[in-house]
Amino acid sequence: LMIALALPVAADPSAAAAWLRDEQIAEGCPDGGAIASEGLIEIDLNMDGRDDLVLDHNAMTCRGDWSRSQFCGVQACSILLYIRSADGLLMPADEVLGVNLVFTPGDPPVLSGLAHGGDAWRLRWSGTGFELF
Repeated sequence: LMIALALPVAADPSAAAAWLRDEQIAEGCPDGGAIASEGLIEIDLNMDGRDDLVLDHNAMTCRGDWSRSQFCGVQACSILLYIRSADGLLMPADEVLGVNLVFTPGDPPVLSGLAHGGDAWRLRWSGTGFELF
């Protein structure tokens, strides 16, 4: 039995996640903006005991001329994946375009969503990087 869940939302992001959040809002929203809590998820994606980061531009709301992040197309937005290093830094690991992000617990956990045109995708850590399967 497999149970798909919405990604768990943390109360307060780590300092590294907050810094990346602010950086991505500045890049995605020229006039400023915000990201909903469900768009900034710290969770252990590679099963090393350290929380990694999923940053979903779908959850971003911009002010001014842009209502959505500039990293969104007509149907899908960038979903950025970061892996936390041993010294606590969040390092860019991958990017996927999608909507309707879902987390399925496992070893390793699975991220899934829909791509342009509604095609489903699933992504997980392979031991050396993320792989679509």
